[in-house]
Formats: sequence, structure tokens, C-alpha cells
Amino acid sequence: MTASLAEVRAAPKVDRYEVVATLVAAFRDDRAARALYPTDLEYVRFFPGFLMAFGGPAFANGTVDQDAEGRAAALWFSPGVRPDGEAVMNHLEVSVPASRLAPLARGYESRANARPEEPHWYLTWMGVVPEAQGMGIGGALLREGLARAAAEGMPVYLEATTRRAAAFYARHGFATRATICLPRYPEIITMWRPAH
Repeated sequence: MTASLAEVRAAPKVDRYEVVATLVAAFRDDRAARALYPTDLEYVRFFPGFLMAFGGPAFANGTVDQDAEGRAAALWFSPGVRPDGEAVMNHLEVSVPASRLAPLARGYESRANARPEEPHWYLTWMGVVPEAQGMGIGGALLREGLARAAAEGMPVYLEATTRRAAAFYARHGFATRATICLPRYPEIITMWRPAH
């Protein structure tokens, strides 16, 4: 199978534990993820729960995509769906030391406030395991979700955690809206793709 023809599975055919494992592998070296959980032990122990707290509505609403071999996954929120802020903060309070919690909470709040009010699809998480990056799998997965949004005439919003990721999304029609830069919080690039 070539990367451009990667088969994409959509929920409910995905296994949530496999999807979370894929995203944990994909974000292992991501500076935003590691700002939450800087040690390997913290990351392995707590990041899966953070993914579920933040991205859980995608599983509940059946808006999860995964390539057929489990090398990449994407969690999408349909228009009007938002993360469960209470679940996210509850998870952070039990998994992040108080000394790091305040700046992370401010960053999370800034991200929530930056999200547009206009109806849109929201790509909350998308990642490709390191050994499969650069093969076109992420692009195939992204196109699947973009086609769904386009079929509804909806724009798409996301938050890139690296400039490399922002450049990838720019190649798929996204433009930078804002950059969130806060003390002791990783740079986040918010991006928007108009309705097609």
C-alpha cells in the first residue's frame, strides 16, 4: 500500500486504546506534551489520560480517524463540540505538580479563549508514529477529515505545537491566526482553514 492511498479507518471501527497508544508514540518528543509531563515516567503514566480527557468527545461522537495499520490517528470535534474543560483540569490537578500547574492552566485557558466562536471542525490531535513520519500517512489522514468538513461547507481550526507542524498544515490550506506565547508554556500556533 502506498502512502497516498493509505486506508483510513473511522470510528466506530477504531480501538480507542490503540488510537491513544499511537498518539502517545507520536507526541513523545513534542515540547507541548513534554511541558505537561517532562519525565518519561510522568509522560507514560499521565499523557494517555490527558489525551482522553481532552479528546474524549471525539470517541464519544465517532469522529476519530486512524490509518489501517495504526501508524497515525486524528481526533476531530464536529461543530459545536468542545473539550470537557472540567475533565481536563481535573486530570491536570492530579497529574501535574502544583509548581507547574499554574502556567499550564493559564496556557490551556488562553488556547480555549483563542478558539473561534464561528461553527467549525476542530482537529484536536493528529499524530504519526516517528518511524512512519514523512511517508505521506499524515497527509492522507488529514485529507480524510478535511473532506468531511468540506462536505458540510465548514472551516477547520487547529493548534500546531511546532513550526514544522504549522508548515505541514499550511501546505494543506491552513493559515496562522495567532501565536500563543506565555511564560513557562510552549508556543502554540493557532491555524484556520476556510470552508471549501
